[in-house]
Amino acid sequence: MSSLADELPVYASSSALVHLPRSLQKPQYKEINRDALASVEPGLRDVPVEYVLRGIAKQASEMLAAISAVSQSVPKALPRTGLPSGFSASVPPQVAHSAPTHVLAVASAGNAAPNVTLIPTHHLVLAAHCANVPGLPRSAPSNGGRVMLPVVPFTVPSASTFAILHSYLYTKRLDSLLNALLPLPAHFVPSTLQSAAQIHGDARKRAAQHVAATLGYSADHLARYVGLVHSLWKNIVSLGVYDKELWQALDLAWDVVVNAVYMANGRQ
Repeated sequence: MSSLADELPVYASSSALVHLPRSLQKPQYKEINRDALASVEPGLRDVPVEYVLRGIAKQASEMLAAISAVSQSVPKALPRTGLPSGFSASVPPQVAHSAPTHVLAVASAGNAAPNVTLIPTHHLVLAAHCANVPGLPRSAPSNGGRVMLPVVPFTVPSASTFAILHSYLYTKRLDSLLNALLPLPAHFVPSTLQSAAQIHGDARKRAAQHVAATLGYSADHLARYVGLVHSLWKNIVSLGVYDKELWQALDLAWDVVVNAVYMANGRQ
């Protein structure tokens, strides 16, 4: 995976943010791993990725309903030592064809935290969006209203922000993504059909003023949100996600939070 996500120093201390760049660097574009797609379904190896993504979009609501159903049988977190090989979960018949395929045991790289976060997922969604995700072991289809979900260790730069990215890959909801990153005014947050790139200039400055004021112009509070946006960026870079609107939303969030920091420091 790319080392770009390890290159940016975000802040020097919790009380004074320094050296914040005006934009977050984008990695060079990389094609989706065809071997990973073929490990989901051999017939997908030569199918255009755009076609695969359209198919996912049509099934996304059923996929999410199936994830919600099996999540009742999967703990939210477990100790990283002694993880089970898989979970048997029930899935309603109406969404059985959209059942998850794996449970990700998500951990942060270089972090020895005792627990991992467990997230049911569809291998196809990861393989179609993330150029740096390898093929995962095949899982069995649902049978008799139950599905066996293999547990797969999954290391990312930031386990705490992976769920934000994972949710976006299904919903493509820019508003939900941005609301998870910053305390933004409701009228500012773009809808799923509106490009974040269309929001610029004075609108971004007003949003930054709102964020700074909401957080009491506190460097410590702003540091948390700088770290949140930056951590999501590290995950996106590391996994190789090249969704255009996602990058536009990330650029928007970063621009707003950096302006909020400068306002708090009296620099504009």
